[in-house]
Amino acid sequence: MSGRRAWLLACATTVALAQKGNEPATWVERYEAWHAVNESRALGTADAASLAWWESYLLDSYLVMFSATANRPWLERFVVHADSMLSLA
Repeated sequence: MSGRRAWLLACATTVALAQKGNEPATWVERYEAWHAVNESRALGTADAASLAWWESYLLDSYLVMFSATANRPWLERFVVHADSMLSLA
């Protein structure tokens, strides 16, 4: 697992636990809880720093989630975010 992926999963775990007050059953559920709160954090912003630092990790996480779950919605989220970034370029 790359350093970025490990960092992302660690953040997802910490945020989800702090918000829910109890631990969901799997890391996928923890990520989904974190994602529900943070997905739109930088979506649609023209701020280059947000795009570089936030969206890059988010896009990487979508590929990790698709790889782990084979659920197509993660690829669809990847496309939505990538299209948004390209439209702002």
